[in-house]
Amino acid sequence: MKKIRHEFRIAREKREKEHERMQTAGIVAAIVFVLLIAGMTAQTNPEPFKETMTQFFGSGNTADVAENTADQAIIPE
Repeated sequence: MKKIRHEFRIAREKREKEHERMQTAGIVAAIVFVLLIAGMTAQTNPEPFKETMTQFFGSGNTADVAENTADQAIIPE
């Protein structure tokens, strides 16, 4: 009976390890797929993609960010 329990425990541990590896592989595959689609979109129609990225990440100019923050902080009376 102990031998059977031991074999079942080993089999369960193998399944759990394989499940963890498959989850990780699925996440990596999803990330690669999203990056592939984003790259294809950027190549086929670059202008809207650039505009979206600029809106999402900003222009990269820290002075613009500081000015926008200062403008928003002023409260009219």
